[in-house]
Amino acid sequence: MTHPLEELRAAALAEIAAAPNERALDSVRVQYLGRNGSISVWGEQMKTLAKEERPMVGKLLNQARTAITAALDEAG
Repeated sequence: MTHPLEELRAAALAEIAAAPNERALDSVRVQYLGRNGSISVWGEQMKTLAKEERPMVGKLLNQARTAITAALDEAG
């Protein structure tokens, strides 16, 4: 079973790869990395997680953020 953050990262990377232009890439960036984006929402949810879950979810969150940022930099 994959974690929802892994699915989120895969979806974001697929959208970045399929983005036809700079405007579409910016839209993907806002959707995932923006102030109200999916990654930010997960960051806010960290407070509500059990103490034991935080390290794993934090690691996945950082990996997703890094992968999405790198893919956007490469595509842009």
